[in-house]
Amino acid sequence: MDFNGYIEFGDRGTNCTKEDTTRPFGIKTNYNFLLNKFDEIYSNTDLIVIETGDTTRLERYKNNLSSELYKEHKNEILNEIDNFIFNITNKLNENTKFIITVPYPSNEAANKGDRLTPLIIYEGEKNKQVLYSDTTRRDGIVGNVDIAPTILYYFNLNSSEMTGRILKSKDVADNLNYIKSLNQRVVNTSTQRVRVLYSFAIYEIIASILALGLIVFRKKIQSKWYKYISLGLIGSMIAPFTLLIIPIFGATDIVITYALLVSITVLIVFSIYLLSKYDPLNVILYSAALLVFSLLLDIITGQNLIKNSLLGYDPIIGARYYGIGNEYMGILIGAVLILITVLMEKYSINKYISIGFLGLVTIIVGFPKFGANVGGTITAVFTFLFVSTRLIGQKIDFKKIIYIGLAVVGVVGIMAIIDLFIIESQSHLAGAINQIVSGGPVVIYQIVVRKISMNLRLIGVTIWSKVLLSAIIVLGVLFYKPIGLIKKISLKYPKIAIGWSGIIVACIIGFAVNDSGIVSAATSIIFLISTVLYLIIHDLEH
Repeated sequence: MDFNGYIEFGDRGTNCTKEDTTRPFGIKTNYNFLLNKFDEIYSNTDLIVIETGDTTRLERYKNNLSSELYKEHKNEILNEIDNFIFNITNKLNENTKFIITVPYPSNEAANKGDRLTPLIIYEGEKNKQVLYSDTTRRDGIVGNVDIAPTILYYFNLNSSEMTGRILKSKDVADNLNYIKSLNQRVVNTSTQRVRVLYSFAIYEIIASILALGLIVFRKKIQSKWYKYISLGLIGSMIAPFTLLIIPIFGATDIVITYALLVSITVLIVFSIYLLSKYDPLNVILYSAALLVFSLLLDIITGQNLIKNSLLGYDPIIGARYYGIGNEYMGILIGAVLILITVLMEKYSINKYISIGFLGLVTIIVGFPKFGANVGGTITAVFTFLFVSTRLIGQKIDFKKIIYIGLAVVGVVGIMAIIDLFIIESQSHLAGAINQIVSGGPVVIYQIVVRKISMNLRLIGVTIWSKVLLSAIIVLGVLFYKPIGLIKKISLKYPKIAIGWSGIIVACIIGFAVNDSGIVSAATSIIFLISTVLYLIIHDLEH
């Protein structure tokens, strides 16, 4: 195509196909014509795009074929494509980049959740490599948006205003099996994710409602149920840790995944209960510490567990590829606030050491090479400064909120500078800034509108909105029945109460600044609702 948009050497005519009554719709790709056309224009053309077409026709015709005939046609078509590619590669000179891509999966693969499609770049006899791009930071998984910048880079053209990044290659032993194994893991995560997380969310709702019922109707319920419901609340805090480590076991069957989730969670809950010597603050402390330090360690070592966790993220839908997702971001902020305030409550840990730890967590969440979560960074800075101000005995007023807001801007700005000018593989923060610089203030407006639209959509479709709503209802009931119970537990544990107020702030800020803020708010509030109910029940029991 030239500057005027004319394609001088292309051909879309009837010669590209030929009649064949044994094929779907009675036609098939004319590979001999395509090959001759390629020979004709190869030396005079910089970019050639060839679409074979037969697989698309087969998919559209599939309902008219038996499964055996469909497979027979598919194998025959793929063999013809394979021979065509072989003939093409024999004609290429050493300077040619040859890309084979499949834009869409077959209907059969899509129905099974297997929606990642092959992308191959051939540049001569180079073996044992997989593709990589800064879009995904995942060996073997790249974005379709990366193809166009890669082509422009080949011609020494600028692609800075495009969404995608330039494709690179990395050496990987037995690369084909690596790709197959990677695809299987990703598909398993994608297909199991919704069902398992839905179950966890329902469990969280039921556990909190049962605990509320126990508190409200405590005089009518036998004392033995106090322990079981209390342990169920601790299970709500342990389950995210279990979901983090399940990928280690390589489970591919959803029944095994459920079995591991339940058995490991139960084992850890009872172990913590025994190790804590039935001290309620130690139970909460050990549960929060286990999750916080596991998450932080995984984030700084490459997010290998989060990437494959059902509570992590799904690269098939392209919501996130690296760093910490909003599910675990909310969990981490909620757990950190509980961990710090329980330590200060029970062991009188120095408040400045605690504040320093909150700062460290903020850096890990926001640093482009670690958490790379911009919304999480804003949430963490605002929330942790709010909590830190209260921990040092100062009241929150309008002036301090302004200072906290300025601190948020400063921290995000520092992360952006690091991302733009220091880190080699830039994250989506640098990409957003580049878009704002090139597109002007309207880009900021578009980002805000996108976030609001996404949250409004998610409120109606995600189970996490039900978790958040149920937690708000439970807290609302506790404020009025039994009267004074929330005030009493807050006065008994004043440091933890500050942590609870911080979680409420994290829910509000997280909801406002994230694409899926409803998710981060719902996962943060798990640690508020579970610890409040647990400590109230423990007090009532004793």
